[in-house]
Amino acid sequence: MGAGVGLSLGAVYMAGGMARAATDHARAERVAQVAAGNFSETVLQREVADPTVLRLAQAHDPFGADDTAADRQVQLLADRLNARAAHPDAMQQARDLDCLTDAVYYEARGETVRGQQAVATVVLNRVKNPNFPKTVCGVVFQRAAGACQFSFACDGSMRRGREVEAWDDARKIAARALSGYVLRDVGSATHFHTLDVSPGWGPKMLRVATVGLHVFYRFNPHARDAIQAPEPQRAVFTSTDANLPPTLRIAAAMTVKSDASAPAAQPVAGKDAKAVVKETTVPQGVAPGIAKATADSADLKTAKADTTAS
Repeated sequence: MGAGVGLSLGAVYMAGGMARAATDHARAERVAQVAAGNFSETVLQREVADPTVLRLAQAHDPFGADDTAADRQVQLLADRLNARAAHPDAMQQARDLDCLTDAVYYEARGETVRGQQAVATVVLNRVKNPNFPKTVCGVVFQRAAGACQFSFACDGSMRRGREVEAWDDARKIAARALSGYVLRDVGSATHFHTLDVSPGWGPKMLRVATVGLHVFYRFNPHARDAIQAPEPQRAVFTSTDANLPPTLRIAAAMTVKSDASAPAAQPVAGKDAKAVVKETTVPQGVAPGIAKATADSADLKTAKADTTAS
């Protein structure tokens, strides 16, 4: 009796296995036939998967969805990629924060909060300006014409110790600036200097504001068209036209007839005669060089007169 039960169970097991094998074989044949023709959604729905499995596949496979759903999923993927590109990675954010903190600390450590915010704003304005590097660190440590744009990057200030509290304050201000909090007072300023200096580039730019101990400037759009003032020329003093060569003229001798009714002129000698000769022999309007020559000639005549009188 036990043997009969065992044989019965074995027969049932074999029959079930054969039935499953036959079902799988039939399904494989149907899939092969479909593959030989086409892969349309209608045929696959009917021959391959039950409705539940097909719905799960369509929900997670963009190529199995209709055109509207596929386009939407493609758009979502593009949005995620664009959002990822807009936000730099954590390493880049850390570098930007360190470099901006350096600029705020070393350039405006003794300033008020607004003064430090102004310096941070200038750095970020340069990042957005096409005339400067495109990163915060590139702006802070930029070298131009063999010199650093920010003096602390070249004068050894960074090798000295830092004040912990002041450094923490500068870091907080830098973090707020990177998150979008900037000082509106300086606008689009890209340059600044302390109150005790007057750089040569100052007159060529537009002055924006004075915040704390710094004066802030932005580019002057009309600087290239401005007329440059001529170089100062050495002054030339002359009593005649500078374009005409100097000329010397010899005046003709004049004879003055004495009036009978006038008293006779008395001869003058010595220093008085010299003074009279100088006053009467130097005409007005003569150039300084000519006047000197005339005076020398008068001295010579006076000397002769003194000799004759003696």
